[in-house]
Amino acid sequence: MLPLLMATTFGTMDLGRMVIAKEMCAYAAIVGARTGIANNTASTSAVQTAAINSVPMLKLTTSNVAVGATTSGGATVTWGSRTRGNTVTVTISYTFTPLVPAISKITSAGKAYTVKSAMVIP
Repeated sequence: MLPLLMATTFGTMDLGRMVIAKEMCAYAAIVGARTGIANNTASTSAVQTAAINSVPMLKLTTSNVAVGATTSGGATVTWGSRTRGNTVTVTISYTFTPLVPAISKITSAGKAYTVKSAMVIP
């Protein structure tokens, strides 16, 4: 009975951690996109740093944060020439690693999350 109780307890904790990690990725993408639109002169590294610093528990690096800008028609804009109406997109990629290895066999826990946030410069 004890192994079943332990597996249920730790499995529930891991699933909770997985949901929290996904929500933190979404929050980091939102913070990065807001930083990109709030300051038209913000560099790519400033946007990446804002996204990384917003979720320190995930230990993201700049390789986890992709930043881009496009026009309303979808054409790519160079980062320094963003203007009103351009869309800033921040994509966070994160791989969740469960504490209980068996959880990854039951769920998609071992797979990477990719979360995007796009905001238009007012």
